[in-house]
Amino acid sequence: PPPPPPPRARAALAHGAPQLWEPRSTRARRGERLRAAAVGAVGGEMTDSTSASDAVIEAAPFVCTPELLSERVQYKSPISFEYGGVKPLSDTTQTGATYTCMLKAEDYVAVMKSIKAEVQGLKPARTFRPDVETCIVRWQAMAGDTRIEGKSEYKLKEGVVVKHTDEWELIVAENSPTGRAVPFLDALAWARSRDAGAGGAFDRTISAVRYSAWEALKDSEDFGGQLLREELDLVTDQIMIAFAGLALSFSILIAVTARLALQYALYTTSLF
Repeated sequence: PPPPPPPRARAALAHGAPQLWEPRSTRARRGERLRAAAVGAVGGEMTDSTSASDAVIEAAPFVCTPELLSERVQYKSPISFEYGGVKPLSDTTQTGATYTCMLKAEDYVAVMKSIKAEVQGLKPARTFRPDVETCIVRWQAMAGDTRIEGKSEYKLKEGVVVKHTDEWELIVAENSPTGRAVPFLDALAWARSRDAGAGGAFDRTISAVRYSAWEALKDSEDFGGQLLREELDLVTDQIMIAFAGLALSFSILIAVTARLALQYALYTTSLF
Protein backbone atom coordinates (compact mmCIF):
# COMPACT_ATOMS: atom_id res chain seq x y z
CA PRO A 1 0.00 0.00 0.00
CA PRO A 2 1.21 3.57 -0.63
CA PRO A 3 2.63 5.44 2.37
CA PRO A 4 0.36 7.90 4.20
CA PRO A 5 0.59 11.60 3.29
CA PRO A 6 2.72 13.89 5.45
CA PRO A 7 1.09 15.70 8.42
CA ARG A 8 0.52 18.98 6.56
CA ALA A 9 -1.21 17.17 3.69
CA ARG A 10 -3.35 15.14 6.16
CA ALA A 11 -4.44 18.35 7.87
CA ALA A 12 -5.40 19.91 4.54
CA LEU A 13 -7.39 16.82 3.53
CA ALA A 14 -9.21 16.85 6.85
CA HIS A 15 -10.45 20.37 6.07
CA GLY A 16 -11.79 19.35 2.67
CA ALA A 17 -8.81 20.35 0.49
CA PRO A 18 -8.45 18.48 -2.82
CA GLN A 19 -6.00 15.56 -3.02
CA LEU A 20 -2.87 17.21 -4.45
CA TRP A 21 -0.20 15.16 -2.71
CA GLU A 22 1.07 11.89 -4.11
CA PRO A 23 3.84 9.62 -2.79
CA ARG A 24 7.29 9.72 -4.34
CA SER A 25 6.90 6.20 -5.72
CA THR A 26 3.80 7.27 -7.65
CA ARG A 27 5.62 10.26 -9.10
CA ALA A 28 8.51 8.02 -10.10
CA ARG A 29 6.19 5.56 -11.87
CA ARG A 30 4.48 8.44 -13.68
CA GLY A 31 7.87 9.74 -14.82
CA GLU A 32 8.79 6.30 -16.16
CA ARG A 33 5.54 6.12 -18.14
CA LEU A 34 6.19 9.57 -19.62
CA ARG A 35 9.74 8.62 -20.58
CA ALA A 36 8.52 5.44 -22.26
CA ALA A 37 5.86 7.37 -24.17
CA ALA A 38 8.44 9.98 -25.21
CA VAL A 39 10.78 7.37 -26.65
CA GLY A 40 7.92 5.66 -28.46
CA ALA A 41 6.85 9.01 -29.94
CA VAL A 42 10.02 9.20 -32.03
CA GLY A 43 10.01 5.54 -33.02
CA GLY A 44 12.62 4.28 -30.56
CA GLU A 45 12.70 1.13 -28.47
CA MET A 46 12.88 1.15 -24.70
CA THR A 47 16.33 -0.16 -23.76
CA ASP A 48 18.72 0.53 -20.92
CA SER A 49 20.55 3.14 -23.02
CA THR A 50 17.40 4.92 -24.17
CA SER A 51 16.07 7.85 -22.17
CA ALA A 52 13.83 10.86 -22.50
CA SER A 53 16.86 13.03 -23.30
CA ASP A 54 17.63 10.75 -26.28
CA ALA A 55 14.13 11.43 -27.60
CA VAL A 56 14.52 15.18 -27.12
CA ILE A 57 17.90 15.18 -28.88
CA GLU A 58 16.32 13.26 -31.75
CA ALA A 59 13.45 15.76 -32.12
CA ALA A 60 15.39 19.02 -31.46
CA PRO A 61 15.55 21.84 -32.35
CA PHE A 62 11.78 21.58 -32.94
CA VAL A 63 10.26 19.36 -30.27
CA CYS A 64 6.67 19.00 -31.49
CA THR A 65 5.72 15.78 -29.68
CA PRO A 66 3.35 16.39 -26.71
CA GLU A 67 4.59 13.26 -24.90
CA LEU A 68 8.01 14.88 -24.57
CA LEU A 69 6.64 17.99 -22.87
CA SER A 70 5.50 19.06 -19.43
CA GLU A 71 1.99 20.50 -19.12
CA ARG A 72 3.62 23.95 -19.27
CA VAL A 73 6.90 24.79 -20.99
CA GLN A 74 8.96 27.91 -20.34
CA TYR A 75 10.21 29.25 -23.67
CA LYS A 76 12.92 31.93 -23.82
CA SER A 77 14.24 33.68 -26.94
CA PRO A 78 15.82 37.02 -27.99
CA ILE A 79 12.64 38.35 -29.71
CA SER A 80 9.64 39.79 -27.86
CA PHE A 81 6.89 37.96 -29.75
CA GLU A 82 3.77 37.05 -27.76
CA TYR A 83 4.07 33.33 -28.39
CA GLY A 84 0.83 31.53 -27.68
CA GLY A 85 -0.79 34.90 -26.99
CA VAL A 86 1.29 35.23 -23.79
CA LYS A 87 2.91 38.58 -23.07
CA PRO A 88 6.61 37.82 -22.47
CA LEU A 89 8.65 38.79 -19.44
CA SER A 90 11.73 40.73 -20.50
CA ASP A 91 15.28 40.69 -19.21
CA THR A 92 17.17 43.54 -20.89
CA THR A 93 20.89 44.24 -20.54
CA GLN A 94 23.41 46.38 -22.40
CA THR A 95 24.45 43.41 -24.52
CA GLY A 96 20.95 42.31 -25.49
CA ALA A 97 17.63 41.05 -24.22
CA THR A 98 15.73 37.82 -23.67
CA TYR A 99 11.98 37.30 -23.46
CA THR A 100 10.25 34.47 -21.63
CA CYS A 101 6.76 33.01 -22.18
CA MET A 102 5.16 30.26 -20.09
CA LEU A 103 3.20 28.19 -22.61
CA LYS A 104 0.75 25.34 -22.41
CA ALA A 105 2.13 22.23 -24.10
CA GLU A 106 -0.31 22.47 -27.03
CA ASP A 107 0.54 26.15 -27.57
CA TYR A 108 4.27 25.39 -27.43
CA VAL A 109 3.82 22.67 -30.08
CA ALA A 110 1.89 25.08 -32.33
CA VAL A 111 4.66 27.69 -31.97
CA MET A 112 7.41 25.19 -32.83
CA LYS A 113 5.51 23.88 -35.87
CA SER A 114 4.96 27.43 -37.12
CA ILE A 115 8.64 28.37 -36.74
CA LYS A 116 9.75 25.09 -38.33
CA ALA A 117 7.59 25.84 -41.39
CA GLU A 118 9.08 29.34 -41.82
CA VAL A 119 12.80 28.92 -41.04
CA GLN A 120 14.82 28.11 -44.13
CA GLY A 121 17.74 25.70 -44.25
CA LEU A 122 18.08 25.00 -40.53
CA LYS A 123 20.43 22.10 -39.88
CA PRO A 124 21.53 20.65 -36.52
CA ALA A 125 25.33 20.84 -36.28
CA ARG A 126 26.11 19.25 -32.92
CA THR A 127 24.25 17.73 -29.98
CA PHE A 128 25.44 16.97 -26.47
CA ARG A 129 24.19 16.47 -22.90
CA PRO A 130 26.07 18.10 -20.00
CA ASP A 131 23.89 16.07 -17.61
CA VAL A 132 20.88 13.76 -17.71
CA GLU A 133 18.42 16.67 -17.39
CA THR A 134 20.01 18.99 -19.97
CA CYS A 135 20.05 18.62 -23.76
CA ILE A 136 21.83 21.10 -26.03
CA VAL A 137 21.57 21.27 -29.81
CA ARG A 138 23.72 23.62 -31.87
CA TRP A 139 22.37 24.46 -35.31
CA GLN A 140 22.88 26.67 -38.35
CA ALA A 141 20.50 28.53 -40.65
CA MET A 142 20.54 31.32 -43.23
CA ALA A 143 18.76 34.65 -43.59
CA GLY A 144 19.68 36.30 -46.88
CA ASP A 145 23.49 36.32 -47.01
CA THR A 146 23.80 36.18 -43.21
CA ARG A 147 24.57 32.92 -41.43
CA ILE A 148 22.85 32.19 -38.13
CA GLU A 149 24.62 30.02 -35.57
CA GLY A 150 22.23 29.05 -32.82
CA LYS A 151 21.82 26.94 -29.72
CA SER A 152 18.71 25.33 -28.27
CA GLU A 153 18.92 24.19 -24.67
CA TYR A 154 16.30 21.95 -23.06
CA LYS A 155 15.82 21.33 -19.36
CA LEU A 156 14.03 18.14 -18.37
CA LYS A 157 12.28 17.16 -15.16
CA GLU A 158 10.85 13.70 -14.53
CA GLY A 159 11.46 12.81 -18.17
CA VAL A 160 9.73 15.74 -19.89
CA VAL A 161 10.84 19.17 -21.14
CA VAL A 162 10.03 22.01 -18.73
CA LYS A 163 12.25 24.76 -20.20
CA HIS A 164 13.51 25.60 -23.69
CA THR A 165 15.97 28.42 -24.35
CA ASP A 166 16.88 29.58 -27.87
CA GLU A 167 19.82 31.87 -28.55
CA TRP A 168 21.76 32.67 -31.69
CA GLU A 169 24.36 34.88 -33.33
CA LEU A 170 24.14 36.45 -36.78
CA ILE A 171 27.40 36.07 -38.73
CA VAL A 172 27.90 38.65 -41.48
CA ALA A 173 29.20 37.51 -44.87
CA GLU A 174 32.80 38.56 -45.61
CA ASN A 175 31.80 40.60 -48.67
CA SER A 176 28.86 42.33 -46.98
CA PRO A 177 28.51 46.02 -47.98
CA THR A 178 27.62 46.83 -44.36
CA GLY A 179 31.05 45.72 -43.09
CA ARG A 180 30.84 44.19 -39.61
CA ALA A 181 27.24 45.31 -39.06
CA VAL A 182 24.42 42.85 -39.73
CA PRO A 183 22.27 43.93 -42.72
CA PHE A 184 18.94 45.18 -41.38
CA LEU A 185 16.88 43.32 -43.98
CA ASP A 186 18.61 40.00 -43.20
CA ALA A 187 17.93 40.49 -39.48
CA LEU A 188 14.32 41.39 -40.27
CA ALA A 189 13.89 38.30 -42.46
CA TRP A 190 15.23 36.13 -39.65
CA ALA A 191 12.95 37.78 -37.09
CA ARG A 192 9.89 37.31 -39.31
CA SER A 193 10.70 33.62 -39.69
CA ARG A 194 10.45 33.30 -35.88
CA ASP A 195 7.02 34.95 -35.81
CA ALA A 196 4.42 32.35 -34.83
CA GLY A 197 1.50 34.61 -35.73
CA ALA A 198 0.16 35.36 -32.23
CA GLY A 199 -0.75 38.88 -31.17
CA GLY A 200 -1.64 41.91 -33.29
CA ALA A 201 0.10 42.52 -36.61
CA PHE A 202 1.43 45.92 -35.49
CA ASP A 203 2.81 44.53 -32.21
CA ARG A 204 4.52 41.68 -34.06
CA THR A 205 6.02 44.14 -36.54
CA ILE A 206 7.29 46.29 -33.66
CA SER A 207 8.94 43.24 -32.06
CA ALA A 208 10.61 42.21 -35.33
CA VAL A 209 11.85 45.74 -36.11
CA ARG A 210 13.16 46.23 -32.55
CA TYR A 211 15.24 43.09 -32.81
CA SER A 212 16.43 43.86 -36.36
CA ALA A 213 17.46 47.41 -35.45
CA TRP A 214 19.46 46.09 -32.51
CA GLU A 215 21.26 43.49 -34.62
CA ALA A 216 22.02 46.07 -37.32
CA LEU A 217 23.32 48.77 -34.97
CA LYS A 218 24.85 47.06 -31.93
CA ASP A 219 28.24 46.56 -33.62
CA SER A 220 28.18 49.83 -35.53
CA GLU A 221 31.40 51.85 -35.16
CA ASP A 222 29.28 55.02 -35.07
CA PHE A 223 28.15 54.14 -31.53
CA GLY A 224 31.48 52.89 -30.24
CA GLY A 225 29.90 49.85 -28.58
CA GLN A 226 27.97 52.08 -26.16
CA LEU A 227 24.49 51.45 -27.56
CA LEU A 228 21.96 50.25 -24.98
CA ARG A 229 19.23 47.84 -26.05
CA GLU A 230 16.55 49.44 -23.87
CA GLU A 231 17.26 52.94 -25.23
CA LEU A 232 17.30 51.69 -28.82
CA ASP A 233 13.94 49.96 -28.30
CA LEU A 234 12.40 53.26 -27.16
CA VAL A 235 13.77 55.09 -30.21
CA THR A 236 12.59 52.32 -32.52
CA ASP A 237 9.08 52.46 -31.03
CA GLN A 238 8.92 56.23 -31.55
CA ILE A 239 10.07 55.92 -35.16
CA MET A 240 7.54 53.16 -35.88
CA ILE A 241 4.70 55.18 -34.33
CA ALA A 242 5.77 58.22 -36.37
CA PHE A 243 5.79 56.15 -39.58
CA ALA A 244 2.40 54.68 -38.71
CA GLY A 245 0.99 58.18 -38.14
CA LEU A 246 2.51 59.40 -41.41
CA ALA A 247 1.08 56.44 -43.31
CA LEU A 248 -2.34 57.05 -41.79
CA SER A 249 -2.17 60.74 -42.77
CA PHE A 250 -1.26 59.85 -46.35
CA SER A 251 -4.11 57.32 -46.47
CA ILE A 252 -6.62 59.93 -45.30
CA LEU A 253 -5.23 62.49 -47.77
CA ILE A 254 -5.49 60.03 -50.67
CA ALA A 255 -9.05 59.07 -49.68
CA VAL A 256 -10.16 62.73 -49.45
CA THR A 257 -8.46 63.58 -52.75
CA ALA A 258 -10.11 60.63 -54.49
CA ARG A 259 -13.52 61.63 -53.16
CA LEU A 260 -13.12 65.24 -54.30
CA ALA A 261 -11.94 64.06 -57.72
CA LEU A 262 -14.98 61.80 -58.04
CA GLN A 263 -17.35 64.59 -57.00
CA TYR A 264 -15.74 66.95 -59.53
CA ALA A 265 -16.04 64.32 -62.28
CA LEU A 266 -19.74 63.81 -61.50
CA TYR A 267 -20.34 67.55 -61.44
CA THR A 268 -18.67 68.18 -64.81
CA THR A 269 -20.57 65.25 -66.32
CA SER A 270 -23.90 66.69 -65.15
CA LEU A 271 -23.14 69.97 -66.96
CA PHE A 272 -23.24 68.19 -70.30
